[in-house]
Amino acid sequence: MGVMILAEDILVVRRIGKTGLRRKVHGEDVEVPRILVATFTENIKATIMKNCYKLQFSEVAYIKKVGVKHDMSYDERQKENELRKEAKDKTEAEKDPNFRYLVRGPQWDRKIVRVKSFKAKGMEANEPILGSPTLSPG
Repeated sequence: MGVMILAEDILVVRRIGKTGLRRKVHGEDVEVPRILVATFTENIKATIMKNCYKLQFSEVAYIKKVGVKHDMSYDERQKENELRKEAKDKTEAEKDPNFRYLVRGPQWDRKIVRVKSFKAKGMEANEPILGSPTLSPG
């Protein structure tokens, strides 16, 4: 990923879950890996979050499946959902189909911004492209 992390940048590392849990994968009984949770300093966290999209382009299969998410409390998730709903309502009420509203900004200062919509040839604005991933907040 190209991110240099030093030992003093890692605040807490822990594993979550029970050891020895198993499940069937492709008809084979395999052990389920426990989730690894790490807490970093703010600067390193921001760098990691900016670069985590590169994991999907890895040549190693299990690296492509690694997920990275912001750690949010219940109240933060509720506020995020309210902002997304408000952005969706604003987009639906927008008179100009070339623009839409998205929730952007760092986790501690999320806000709704108006952005120009992607429009491919022969498509309506805001029409989903088949086979493309949906936008996730970030």
